[in-house]
Amino acid sequence: MFTLLTAVAVTTFAAPIARASEPSLPVLWEGTIAGPDGQPAPGTEVVAFARPAGADLLPTESGLVPVARSSTDRSGHYVLRTGRTEALRTVESDSGWTNVMVAAFGPDGSFSLATDSIAWEPAGGFRATGVDDNPNHGRWLTTPADRAAAEAGSFRATVAPDPDAVGRDRPAVMTLAGGSNRPIKAQAAKPPPLRQEGMCAGPFKTQKLEVNKDVGYTPVGELHLDRGWGGQFVYTTTRSTSFQVGARHDGGSWYVAGSSSSLKDSAARNGNERGLTEGHMYTFAADLDYERSTWRCNQGDSWHWAEMVEPASWRGGIHRSDFGAAPGCNPDNRSPVAADAFFDRSVSDSTTLDNAVSVLGFSGSMTSTISRGVVNHWDNLVHQERFLCGTSQKITGHDTRVVSLP
Repeated sequence: MFTLLTAVAVTTFAAPIARASEPSLPVLWEGTIAGPDGQPAPGTEVVAFARPAGADLLPTESGLVPVARSSTDRSGHYVLRTGRTEALRTVESDSGWTNVMVAAFGPDGSFSLATDSIAWEPAGGFRATGVDDNPNHGRWLTTPADRAAAEAGSFRATVAPDPDAVGRDRPAVMTLAGGSNRPIKAQAAKPPPLRQEGMCAGPFKTQKLEVNKDVGYTPVGELHLDRGWGGQFVYTTTRSTSFQVGARHDGGSWYVAGSSSSLKDSAARNGNERGLTEGHMYTFAADLDYERSTWRCNQGDSWHWAEMVEPASWRGGIHRSDFGAAPGCNPDNRSPVAADAFFDRSVSDSTTLDNAVSVLGFSGSMTSTISRGVVNHWDNLVHQERFLCGTSQKITGHDTRVVSLP
């Protein structure tokens, strides 16, 4: 135990982290901490750690590298800032996502944990000829829709993020729980000051959860075709999909801790380009393997055990089912498709399927974003104008399911 804590202290010296007093750095994460009663939790220490993607997690007792640290104000609000540091670049996945884990340590020993995948957009944008490679000049993107739009050159740093989309990818409010102290019995003396700061280590244990053995297929998209409609669906890459991640700590219940977009094997391609037939509610599900990991976090002599479940890799297969309830239709969201014409959803349009992730008693949503190679295509096969309709937004909007009308 003493060896572990010493290693953590050395890491803190070797890798200075961003503090809230450095406003010139880009915002990594912003939110609110609440107590068990739902009231703001001032004086809570909030720390962001660079963390490997699920497929790269190996059992270890080493401490995670902190990249930003802050404390909540009277309203429970905090801001974490950092540029694209070496610690974050080291854990960047092949698909271009970096994973961070955020831990909150309440003054009374309470605790909460969250996670997210983030992507760095350099100053000038992905497609600019003179991209600024300064690790502090740029911005962090959290949703696949924002990243897809930025890569297409249609997203600018001046555009505010969609709060609803960000809220699905990471918790806007983290709730503290588990305030009972867990003292370090192997060490009678109080830890040195550096060890009083919140730290996390691990994962101490990992377990691969395999599709068809431990979990089922995970829905990644759908296509509704009424009478006289044809269509296509192609799913190419998990880098454009956000899967919610489950967490629990200190023997509590599972909760949505954030999301992951950093799966391995993200270049697989599966779909039907020859055309799907009318009169079906097609659902497409991927054969994803999940990872269960166990972490240990402490502030001073108060310790917490935490678990996470998240998708780690895609085997490349797609299961197609031809049944299920069609999406609803908000009449305000109807869009015409001309006679004998077609419609393709645009880059950064997305669909959110609730309860798509189901593993070990945890249930979460999945948001699939249209990007290069991810296709939702409808053919109007009759000689008159007809309509497609979104459940919550117009069919060119974010996170809306789309139904074809007779």
